[in-house]
Amino acid sequence: MLSRSRAQWRVPSGVPRSGMVMDLRIEVLVGPDGKPDIETLRVTGLGAAENRDVVVGWLQESRFQPAQKDGQPVSGTFKTRVQLRGEVRRIGG
Repeated sequence: MLSRSRAQWRVPSGVPRSGMVMDLRIEVLVGPDGKPDIETLRVTGLGAAENRDVVVGWLQESRFQPAQKDGQPVSGTFKTRVQLRGEVRRIGG
């Protein structure tokens, strides 16, 4: 990934605010032009349904260096995992 934007992740409802609140696995084919093929996008894990459109926007604004074979750009698979942990702190006495 050459550049990326900041995503506004959505925490799934009903998930405790302490501990793991989101755990996404993202997989998409990146073409030889460095652009992700959204038609091949797979988003799985805790928070996938709430964040699919966020992931699409994030990928569309990101730039990738394509895979190479024999010095030539080729399609390749980009895989990543996004985890969000929450922490509850008591403030005051």
